[in-house]
Amino acid sequence: MGTLECSVSIKATPVDVWKTYVDPSRLPEWQTGSPVTPEVHGKGDQPGSTYSSGRGPGTARTTVLAAVPPRRIVTRTVARKELANLKALIEREVQEPPDQPVP
Repeated sequence: MGTLECSVSIKATPVDVWKTYVDPSRLPEWQTGSPVTPEVHGKGDQPGSTYSSGRGPGTARTTVLAAVPPRRIVTRTVARKELANLKALIEREVQEPPDQPVP
C-alpha cells in the first residue's frame, strides 16, 4: 500500500474542525459527491465505532481505530475491495506576527 500525505488549512479552531470531521452525519459538508451515511454505530470519535457512507452505487465502511480528541484520529476504510488507512492530525497553525512597518 502506498502513502499519500497532504495538509489543508482551515480557518477554524481545532475543536470546531474535530466536531465536523468526526461526525458521520456531517460528511456532506466537507466531502464531494453528496455522500449519505445510512449506518452509524457508536460515536464518530470513539475507537470501535463504525459507519458506512455511500455515493451512487458505491459504499465504504469505516472503522475508528484510535482517537485522541480533538487532535488525532485513525480510521480504516474499505471501499470496493480497496483498503485505506487514514491518520488525521488536527493542529493549530502557528500564527506569524503581522508585518511590521519599516521605520
